[in-house]
Amino acid sequence: IYNSGEIRITNSTFADNTAGTGAGGNGAVVQNDAGAVTELRNVTFAGNTGTDGFGAIFQENDAPLTLANSIFGSSADACGSASGTPALTDLGGNIAIGTGTSSGCVDPGVATSKEVADAARLGLDPAGLADNGGPTQTVSISDGSAAVGYGMASICSDSATVNGVDQRGVARPQPDGTSCDSGAYETTTGTTVTPPGAYVVGSGTQDCSAYTTIQAAVDATSGGTAIVDPKAFSNDLFITIDTAETGKDHIVIPPN
Repeated sequence: IYNSGEIRITNSTFADNTAGTGAGGNGAVVQNDAGAVTELRNVTFAGNTGTDGFGAIFQENDAPLTLANSIFGSSADACGSASGTPALTDLGGNIAIGTGTSSGCVDPGVATSKEVADAARLGLDPAGLADNGGPTQTVSISDGSAAVGYGMASICSDSATVNGVDQRGVARPQPDGTSCDSGAYETTTGTTVTPPGAYVVGSGTQDCSAYTTIQAAVDATSGGTAIVDPKAFSNDLFITIDTAETGKDHIVIPPN
């Protein structure tokens, strides 16, 4: 896509595109001309390459770029601009591969977006595009993907854009009541613990706020199931769940 006007892309997957050499050697998916406006929400980039270095997005003359809840699935799926620094508005929920700011696809000042060290953390299906249901092919994510539950709920629920569904039309979030996933594909599984039982949340230093966070989720749940968001924990944590303590039949912990 070469954008010289305004484009707003939602719940879409761009995979295995390649930009050639010369003026088109960057931005295999979106190349913004001067004055163009590009907004991307819940988009998955997977295996796109640009011979000049930026496989996903390139901005000429720092044209405005807004990203939200999007996945940049390989180190080649990078973002750049003619000045070297993309004019990025990061609305959160974005995940890229890098070492802090190297991808150019996340704003380091936005706490709700992040870079991860390698593709394994993103958990994109190595088979790439596939028929996962719905009218168009998608790239699925594994239950253990860092993108699961990482999306900004306000973006996913926005009736004018994402509108509470993924690219296939599957409802977001899954299971209902947890945070939605980043990218175009919403996973439909989580981990349900039937007390007594144990589960690793999010093994490292114990987070002292864990008990309070889990108890708050339990107290806020009127039915028999409590849902705990693993993003609430700053470290991986091993917890034991006892039905006599929680008073709940099940606790659902989405993958971190």
